Amino acid sequence: MSDLGKHIDRVFQEGLNDFQPEAPQQAWRNIESQLQPKTKSRLIPFWFYKYAGVAAIAVLMFGLGFYYNYTQNTSVANNSQGFSEIDYDVNFTTEISTISPEAFSIIYQDLSLLSRPSVEADVTNQNLDKTQFEEQMQVSSVNSLLKQKSISSSNNVINSEAIPIFNFKMASTKAKEVKTLKNRWSLNPQVAPVFSNAMTNTSSLGSNFSSEGNAVNMAYGVNLAYKLTEKLKLRTGVNQVNLSYVTNDVTMTFDNPAFSDANINLNANNQYYAVVSSTEMANYGGENFRTAQNFGNINQQLGFIEIPLELEYQLINKKIGVNVIGGASTLILNNNALVFETTTTQTEIGQANNLNETSFSTNLGLGINYGLSKQWSFNFEPTFKYQINTFKSGTTNIQPYYFGVFTGVQFKF
Repeated sequence: MSDLGKHIDRVFQEGLNDFQPEAPQQAWRNIESQLQPKTKSRLIPFWFYKYAGVAAIAVLMFGLGFYYNYTQNTSVANNSQGFSEIDYDVNFTTEISTISPEAFSIIYQDLSLLSRPSVEADVTNQNLDKTQFEEQMQVSSVNSLLKQKSISSSNNVINSEAIPIFNFKMASTKAKEVKTLKNRWSLNPQVAPVFSNAMTNTSSLGSNFSSEGNAVNMAYGVNLAYKLTEKLKLRTGVNQVNLSYVTNDVTMTFDNPAFSDANINLNANNQYYAVVSSTEMANYGGENFRTAQNFGNINQQLGFIEIPLELEYQLINKKIGVNVIGGASTLILNNNALVFETTTTQTEIGQANNLNETSFSTNLGLGINYGLSKQWSFNFEPTFKYQINTFKSGTTNIQPYYFGVFTGVQFKF
């Protein structure tokens, strides 16, 4: 054995020359863990996604709102450049071929305004093509072309031979003026004869008095009006209205419990008397006691302070104007007297006790005015007024009204 003589180290060296030992699998995993240490993954909280979504929606809504406001403001600014009124006052014939390109562009813009007065008239290019020009002339109501020819434009130069000759009206634009109402206030002193009556023939003095007459009195006062529009006015004022109702065939006699009570409070001088209708006196058997001194009429004299609140609408506005008037009035009682009238005497005997201190009326009238100047006019107003709640409920069924012809001079300021 030749190998036995060799050195032991040589033997092992030659035997292990190509030997490459493999490291165990666990060793490689340990080495990898030392070289590349694992990083822990961080979890994102769930609430992060919620707030992020809200922020994104807020940004989106802000952007949409900004865009909407921008477009609206742009549209309003463009529309405000329009014209509100066109006044066609100059008519002439011209040949466009003699107009420079810059002047023709201005005329083109004017034609656009004539066809659409209130639409934006922004022309950003002076180069006009055939289609644009023909469309504008077809839409415009100012004129029509006498002859259709082609129009060519290049480098702001218009072919003069291709432009037709046509007639049109030069339009001058006027800014729309805001009308202000002049002479808003008006003052109207007035006076009127007043005719008072009732819908029924019963008397306000009581159910036993059936004969009711009437009389003509006077009303006077001043009205103040404020113009709301060109045709509508609001009116108020203060008037003194005097009315009277006459009850015929009445007897003044000594008081007797058999007589019916009337709606009368007699004064101290007549406290022992009674006001009796002729019918009741005859039924009692005292017809023979009737004399010229105790037989006559009772004139019921009433006075009211009237505060009207009315609307006046203008139907005709010329030299002679016509208006219709409607509204209501508050009536405050300031006079209440009963006067016994015979053929020879008139004696105040007391007051009616069935009147309300405050009552109302509904008013309907027609106003006719004649203009004397811009500030002065003569007024004539026949007015019907139906009284409401004048007498206490249950004391009478009279339904009073009065008709007056109010006349005066109106001053506007």
